[in-house]
Amino acid sequence: MKDLIGISLMLLPIILFMTGLLVFFKRKEKLSVNIFKLEKVNFFIILILRWYIGYYMIDYGASKLLGEQFGGINENILKKPLIDVDKFYLTWYLFSLSPAINFFIGFLQIVGGVLLVINRTVIFGLIILVPIIIGILIVDLSCSFNMFGFALIIRVLMMLISCFVILYNYKSIIMAALKKILVYSNDLPNINWHIYLFLPLIGLLTDLVLAAFTYPLRYLLEYILR
Repeated sequence: MKDLIGISLMLLPIILFMTGLLVFFKRKEKLSVNIFKLEKVNFFIILILRWYIGYYMIDYGASKLLGEQFGGINENILKKPLIDVDKFYLTWYLFSLSPAINFFIGFLQIVGGVLLVINRTVIFGLIILVPIIIGILIVDLSCSFNMFGFALIIRVLMMLISCFVILYNYKSIIMAALKKILVYSNDLPNINWHIYLFLPLIGLLTDLVLAAFTYPLRYLLEYILR
């Protein structure tokens, strides 16, 4: 079953690319403008980048949900002293010990990949995927260089650059949203500047109060999970 899923995921980018190509040229037949106009070329390039990132994120996410990405480490490697084990294997083994993290990140990768290929949800997909791809890049820079050199690093870096190219293509929408989010509201109450000096202390007291209120719940969870 897993082999069949793996083969399907390998064929998926080819199928998606051919589908995108077919849709593009079908749309071209209905247009009276020249296909080689800049805006049409730009549209097709962005479409390719979206499907490219979407495929890999869905593939990575499915691998995590199926328990394939971080498993399969040779037992002889795990039996070695920690000082003799490459940090790539240590990192992958530690990731494999947490099904919750694999499920959470894998689920977000699949959701982000699907949102990215839908025209109306491209920006939402990028909001989910950009932090994840940055995290992957940091892990690869830190742990996989000795094993794979620049291969994985360059691939993930290209994905990140592609995300920013797509974001730039939607810059007008993003800037309009940022202006609404960052606009200063005149309805906010005026607070004297010296009150801000006490906010760190108030924040600490808030943490203590919340800790006191949640302590019974924490004790109950610890008791249940023992």
